[in-house]
Amino acid sequence: MRIIVENVEKQYGPRYVLRGVNFNVEPGETLVIMGGSGCGKSTLLRVLCGIEKPTAGAVTYNGEDIVTLSEGGMDRLRKRWGFCFQGGALFGSMTVGENVAYPIREHALLDEKVIDIMVKMKLDMVGLTGFGDLYPSQISGGMVKRVALARAMALDPEVLFMDEPSAGLDPVMSAAIDQLILDLTKKTKITTILVTHEMKSAFSVADRMVLLHGGVVVAEGKPETFRTTADPLIRQFIDGLADGPIPLRRNRDEYLKSMIGN
Repeated sequence: MRIIVENVEKQYGPRYVLRGVNFNVEPGETLVIMGGSGCGKSTLLRVLCGIEKPTAGAVTYNGEDIVTLSEGGMDRLRKRWGFCFQGGALFGSMTVGENVAYPIREHALLDEKVIDIMVKMKLDMVGLTGFGDLYPSQISGGMVKRVALARAMALDPEVLFMDEPSAGLDPVMSAAIDQLILDLTKKTKITTILVTHEMKSAFSVADRMVLLHGGVVVAEGKPETFRTTADPLIRQFIDGLADGPIPLRRNRDEYLKSMIGN
């Protein structure tokens, strides 16, 4: 599924969170949206999912603009999308298997035996064969992330949205989640939009990358472009440098002025 983002802006009162955001996502591509805290990446993800409408601009999926789409049209599109939320967002009162089965039961009229087979397949896909009867409280943080990914893939979506999929994990488990994402996206050829501020993860899974700063796209390109750039703002972010164009401290008036359009 091809996604086109054109001149997207998001404004809350006088404050701009996104300004003139433009980029495309090609079918089967993994696009990583990255940036520091407060840069607008989570807001952008909510706009792309249709959770929030932009103040201006268009977001089209195979030519359908979700900004003007009816609620019924949005429901139809969302059934073709998978969502992997930050922290997993599993239902604590449901078993692992019930969590994965939830979207199937909600959106597909299938016999329970078929659903059970599908759940086992999805758990096997993320390396959790035999864990279906456990509850989220009985498994590790890394396993929770994998269950969330299995649930997101339950209906074989055309587009996968992921919000900080490796956040809060130790380096080994983070690398394992990155490899799992890479393997699944390449095997299924699913169009993926992934939001992160963790550079190692970004470079591990991205086909292309977008860097947001102050609600504006300041760089876009393949990972190699980011690795070799001499741009001081990009270098400061990807190298995690304290000194550079991105200020670590700003007074209130400067911050508000930067967020208010002229």
